[in-house]
Amino acid sequence: MESLRPIIDDFESSANDMLIKINVAVETNKLEEVRAAAHQLKGTSGMLGMNQLYKLSENIESLRLEDITPTYLDSLKGTLQQTIDAARKALA
Repeated sequence: MESLRPIIDDFESSANDMLIKINVAVETNKLEEVRAAAHQLKGTSGMLGMNQLYKLSENIESLRLEDITPTYLDSLKGTLQQTIDAARKALA
C-alpha cells in the first residue's frame, strides 16, 4: 500500500492544477477550457475510483458557463480534498 502514496500525491498536485485551470477558464469565459480541464479531472479521478469527484467533474463538462458558480467550484475543491484525505487514511 505504501507504493500508492506517490500516486495519490501526484494526483493531488495535478488535480489542484486542473482546478486552477477551471477557475481561470471560468473567470475568462472560456467554456471549452473549462470542459477540457474537467474532462481531464474526470478521467484521472475515474481511473483511481474516486467516484464522487468523477461525477462532479462529469457534471461540469455539461454545464453552461454561467452555471459554474463559485459555490459549485468550492464544492469541487472540497470534494477533492475529502477524497484525497480518505485515500491517505485508507493507506495509513
